[in-house]
Amino acid sequence: QIIFVNDFFVEDIPAGGGELSTEALIKSSPLKLAKVHSKQVTLELLRDYQQLNRIFFNIANLDPNVIPTIASNINYSVVNYDYSFCKYRLIELHKEAEKKECDCANEFIGKLISTFVYQASSIWFMSEKQSEIWFERFPFLREKNWTVLSSIFDESFFVKFGELKKKLNDGEIKKNNKHLVLGSNSWIKGTNNAIAYCQQNNIEYEVLSSLSYEKTLEKLAESAGLVYLPLGGDTCPRLVIEAKLLGCDLVINQFVQHADEEWFSTNDAQDTVSYLYMARHRFWNGIKNVIEYNPSLSG
Repeated sequence: QIIFVNDFFVEDIPAGGGELSTEALIKSSPLKLAKVHSKQVTLELLRDYQQLNRIFFNIANLDPNVIPTIASNINYSVVNYDYSFCKYRLIELHKEAEKKECDCANEFIGKLISTFVYQASSIWFMSEKQSEIWFERFPFLREKNWTVLSSIFDESFFVKFGELKKKLNDGEIKKNNKHLVLGSNSWIKGTNNAIAYCQQNNIEYEVLSSLSYEKTLEKLAESAGLVYLPLGGDTCPRLVIEAKLLGCDLVINQFVQHADEEWFSTNDAQDTVSYLYMARHRFWNGIKNVIEYNPSLSG
């Protein structure tokens, strides 16, 4: 009934934030669903399965020659994890690489991608700041059916979170004096900046890398804080959300784009959990409203 199109899935990048959010949506899907890598999308594939609805996520590997066909002939939705209108997918990285402000909105890639997003039945953003950056460049998108969604968590996260929170409350897990720093080779994650901050402020730290998702949550539960200083707009980093829910002090900057949103900035952790828990339902209710949905009797 529906096809998810993404550059990568959890099978490719098990710990990727976008991939984990996509997988959470897949696991909660009320529709029969298939995954397709964006690089596999061809005109023949679109023709053979034209009747199926599609949801596009990251599309850096999508052949740009098929985009006009998709926009003209397919019912689809778009989930924006980043800034695909920019050739670097990040306006700050564009400035870092070319020493000038991102002007992709006025170039072919910006016009192509904005048309693609405009033609979607529904548009989803990760944060309010992200949506505003899109709207500043493409104000006509405001008139469309768009929603701020946030990062998405699956059922296993809420079970694990509940277990860790209980252990913290019961004293089975005790906080140490260390702050965690995300170890990453990705420019946006700002690992070196975070390490430098800890060193300059005499903060005991540990670099977080090469752990399973479950072990990462356990490490957050026992750590005093998280230092996360991305170099560009990180639309809704789930590590920051997980750290706050597990009682970590946060050292973050203006590039953590969801930080000021009410569901996150509240002091009531249950409000945050409730908001995150309902995100999957908000998404699928929105999708079912824009597709031809005819469930079977048993469904």
